[in-house]
Amino acid sequence: MSSPGSSGNTSSPIGNSRPSVLVVDDDLNLLRIVRKTLDLEGFETVTANNGDEGLRAFNKQFQAVILDVRMPGIDGVELCRRIRAASLVPVVMLTAADDESDAVAGLEAGADDYIRKPVGASELVARLKAAIRRSRGSPSQNAAPTVSVGPLEVDFNQRIARLNGEEIRLSITEYRLIAFLVENGGRVMPRDEILRNVWGDGYEGENHLLNVTISRMRGRLALPGGMLETVPGVGYRMNR
Repeated sequence: MSSPGSSGNTSSPIGNSRPSVLVVDDDLNLLRIVRKTLDLEGFETVTANNGDEGLRAFNKQFQAVILDVRMPGIDGVELCRRIRAASLVPVVMLTAADDESDAVAGLEAGADDYIRKPVGASELVARLKAAIRRSRGSPSQNAAPTVSVGPLEVDFNQRIARLNGEEIRLSITEYRLIAFLVENGGRVMPRDEILRNVWGDGYEGENHLLNVTISRMRGRLALPGGMLETVPGVGYRMNR
């Protein structure tokens, strides 16, 4: 078997029923551990040990991507931007434990989630499975086919959002967040309730993840002032 990060790994087969995951990190030992962990969990794992290899290895058949933020050459943040420009695949960033700016940079580049190093096997698998589940399901089972709040419209059948009639390009997580807030338009939604419904069980208390994602969406969507309201100490409200 080729060593992790070699060209042999970046050409691993992914055209089967096992969920396929691309993992990009310049730490070869970490790549070996992650690959072994994910293989045992039933994933088809492709590895690359720098951003350039990761970019060459990426294709739209992957069900998820795991990226280290700090790599030589094309770093994880830039690689995330390039992947996000071509695909809505879930992206999970690996960040330095002592640097909050890594997490912010990854989320602002379009990542769906982040894990601080050192990476625990159980946390990695749980977050990866949650990211893939989010990409396959809707945040609501009971919503009307289409719900509008002001100029913002969510089509739950097609799983898309429109602003002033124009479709908005959103990641899976961004769509779920917009859909949940629009479905509950006019109501103050507590942070933990948003996190549980958008990211999944076990994400309660991950306020930084929610706050940065909200901030990124506000900047991209340019919603009318006051439409997406922060309610201090509680959560957020999508005003009608």
